[in-house]
Amino acid sequence: MKIKYSLIIPVYNKETSLIKLFSQLKKIRRNDVEIIFIDDGSKDNSKKMLKQFASTSTNTIALSQKNAGPGAARNTGLNKAVGDYIWFIDSDDVFNVNAFDLFDNLIKIAKSPDIIFFDYSIKSEFDLNFKAKLNESYNEISNKHALIFESVNPWSKIFKRKTLLDDNIIFPKYYFAEDLCFTRKAYCSSQKMIHTENVLYNYIDTANSISKTHFEKHGKDFYNVCNYIFKISKEYPQYKEELEYNISEHTESYIKNIHNPSLYQNLIDNLRSFITINKINNNTYTILKNNVTNKIISSFRWKITEPLVKFKALFKIK
Repeated sequence: MKIKYSLIIPVYNKETSLIKLFSQLKKIRRNDVEIIFIDDGSKDNSKKMLKQFASTSTNTIALSQKNAGPGAARNTGLNKAVGDYIWFIDSDDVFNVNAFDLFDNLIKIAKSPDIIFFDYSIKSEFDLNFKAKLNESYNEISNKHALIFESVNPWSKIFKRKTLLDDNIIFPKYYFAEDLCFTRKAYCSSQKMIHTENVLYNYIDTANSISKTHFEKHGKDFYNVCNYIFKISKEYPQYKEELEYNISEHTESYIKNIHNPSLYQNLIDNLRSFITINKINNNTYTILKNNVTNKIISSFRWKITEPLVKFKALFKIK
């Protein structure tokens, strides 16, 4: 059977969470879904566990490489994938195994969009709970809208593989914020994108997540990321304002979250100089008023999904 969906899952020292991941994957009852593991130089038993699972699972392969970061691991998986659509999944998170039937319908109704965005929740612990019934409604969104409102992460959306290959959209070889580069270029190059408000992914917020442990350790990568996005703005001048907004917004967020600024003063100064020299525009109001639809769809609600659900349950709000 032709493979329709490729699940690309990078793994690094995740032996404690793999059993839960395997239990999810076993619930996929489709022959048109392939699973591609990439062990990124793990030092624990992850590699062995992945190979063992792959040997007993249909349409599953386990690849391995020297440690090069999640972006490089995803690129390895992308080179091996044959599915029409790519779903990048993190090994310690939770995805809705019923999402594929919804994707089938949305792809048919929306005539094969380049990207399908969906909602997600942030959870403090492993949570397999999703709504049993998924609705097929969606909004078609513009490139400008995606660049401002849609998330940086690669796992809350699926990508048409042909579009990624045709436009050479890959993750740069950074350990930190490489997903920002990948998604920004994908948003610029796509001809059609849609967003469904179904929650199809639970991001498990852990203390040792890559985004937290690498935040300062690989901070130098962030300066390279800014340069990378600036180059994208040259390639897609029609989205210059939105891309420069991304640079300024994420730079501000990055600097605010550095715990010990004195240790990274040179990096901070370089980032600020980069923005000044290149005259990066941070006029958010102008961008929102002139270039983006007024409707802020549900992609902005992920921050409050879990507490909002609890609030509604407490006061019996539908």
